Amino acid sequence: MPAFVDRTRAGSVVRLTLCHESRGNAVSVDLLEDLDRRLEEIEADHSVRVVVLTGRGRAFSVGADLAAPPEQRWLRRDTVAADLSRLRRATRIVERLHLLPSVTVAAVNGACAGAGLALALACDLRVAT
Repeated sequence: MPAFVDRTRAGSVVRLTLCHESRGNAVSVDLLEDLDRRLEEIEADHSVRVVVLTGRGRAFSVGADLAAPPEQRWLRRDTVAADLSRLRRATRIVERLHLLPSVTVAAVNGACAGAGLALALACDLRVAT
């Protein structure tokens, strides 16, 4: 599976980069799962003091990936049960980001909408260009 979230580290600062540039870093199931895994790694590493979340390319995140195949959309309209389950999972990931003991900074480098905005707002600080 390709990486949807790139992780780099410089000292006690970890940079998480949404790297689905061709889709404007749109939020899909794969991106959320990769972000969740990265956040879990950070939670376990008590030497991380700052987490910077940004997007690769011209967008931070354009929101939900509405052009993805149905199984990759985190929000679907086919069944209410699937919709609620995926929405709860996405909410837990946003909460995990918000509750990290490290200082979190959203480096908003372009378009930021919908689910991408939820990720930016979950951070302690937001810096936009």
